Amino acid sequence: MNKFNIEVISTKPEIIDGLLSYWGRIIIENFSEKFVMPVTDWSLDEYKQQWENALKRINTYNFSCLVVTVQNLKDNPLIETWNIYKEEKKIYFQNSLLIEETVEHKKVPIFKFNATNCYQFIDYPREQFTEEGEKISEWSMNADDFFSSIKMIKK
Repeated sequence: MNKFNIEVISTKPEIIDGLLSYWGRIIIENFSEKFVMPVTDWSLDEYKQQWENALKRINTYNFSCLVVTVQNLKDNPLIETWNIYKEEKKIYFQNSLLIEETVEHKKVPIFKFNATNCYQFIDYPREQFTEEGEKISEWSMNADDFFSSIKMIKK
């Protein structure tokens, strides 16, 4: 059984929160979460291609991200990612919500967010506490289990 997976679980799009969207799911060992993938700014194929590229990237780099929600890029962007960090023999995952106010310090404006520059929006190195000192929620798994799982993910 795969200990990690990311997939589209809808067979066809539906209107969710006023936007044409698909449902997706991420599984990290015993944790599973559904997410909404609007297809007004990104197509379903763009999400899948980004996931494939992100999973290839983590082989070479110590951080990557899986983009799961992109909406309102032109006027009020809201982007959700699952950031992936490779540290020694562990893989860490942190869910991240990107809005204009939280990424003002980045070199790339959020309005120009795309599958190529999405990695520039990841805080690296991995932060474990917020500015207020609160623990950041994260999930982790053995790196060998993760890399075995991503080899089995179907395109």
